[in-house]
This record gives sequence, C-alpha cells and structure tokens, in this order.
Amino acid sequence: MKYCLFKINNLSGDGASIYTFHVEGDDVNLYQRFVRENMDEFRKEIININDRLLVMGNKTGAADHFFRLNEGSLGDGVCAIRDKTNLRLYVIRYGSCLVIIGSGGIKTVRALQDDEKLKSENYLLRRLSMQIDSKIRSGDLAFINSGFDFDGDLIFNDNDDDELC
Repeated sequence: MKYCLFKINNLSGDGASIYTFHVEGDDVNLYQRFVRENMDEFRKEIININDRLLVMGNKTGAADHFFRLNEGSLGDGVCAIRDKTNLRLYVIRYGSCLVIIGSGGIKTVRALQDDEKLKSENYLLRRLSMQIDSKIRSGDLAFINSGFDFDGDLIFNDNDDDELC
C-alpha cells in the first residue's frame, strides 16, 4: 500500500508543522480516519486533541508535555497525544518542530499489543518511521525550513509483513 506524506496547513504554523499520510485509494487521510472512527463516542476528546494540535502548530511547538513518549521502538519517535481518557492518537515526533499524525483508537487493554487495532496503527507508524529515516540517510528526503518541513520523496510503501526491529 502507498502512503503520501503531506502537511496539514490549517493545523501548522509558527510553532510546528503538522503532517499526516494519505493512503492510496482512500478518501480520507490517517488523521481524518481517526476522527471519523472516534467522533461519535469521543467527541469531546477529539475536539480536545484537535485543539492541542492547533496550539502545537501555532504557538508552543511539540513540547514533551503533549505526548506519551516511547510508544514505539527505541529512536523511532513514535508516541501518542496525551489524553485524560484511554483514547490514543499515535504520532511520529521530530523534536519540537514537526509532528506526523497517524491514527489510533481506544485503549481498553494493558498493552497495545493486546488490541489488534491499536497494534496495527502503532506498528504502521513504526514501519513508516523506519522508511523516513532510511530516506533521510540516503538523501531522498531532507528536513528544510529549520526542521519545520520535509523536502524530497514523500511517497512510502508499506508491507506489513516487514519485521520490526
């Protein structure tokens, strides 16, 4: 499956740039899918998460206090937006200037690996993070604008059979 990384301009600003992935053949991006899947049951939480993204993008940047850190593998930047409920929105964070929004769901189990939906969303971001890092190392992708943006090859292929480190 192909994923195209793009900037969400209405969430981005002087604080940070907010990106997400559009899935080839899908009518919505990963963040829109997360909102659609959870809006009916968790409307207040979705509004809260969106407001936090707006604050990050336009004022504060992606400060540590917004996130549950280390939700992925060592060094991949995968974390979750903090919420008072068990709703998880997985993201990849690059310092305080850039965040890539994935998807997520409600966590009703002790470990995300015990929930197929959460595991699938989290592991997708882990695989895409590895590809981003690989493209940066090869020179096919670069940070520009003082780390606020990407430039280069923004198309990624996901094979969920790939092993995770």
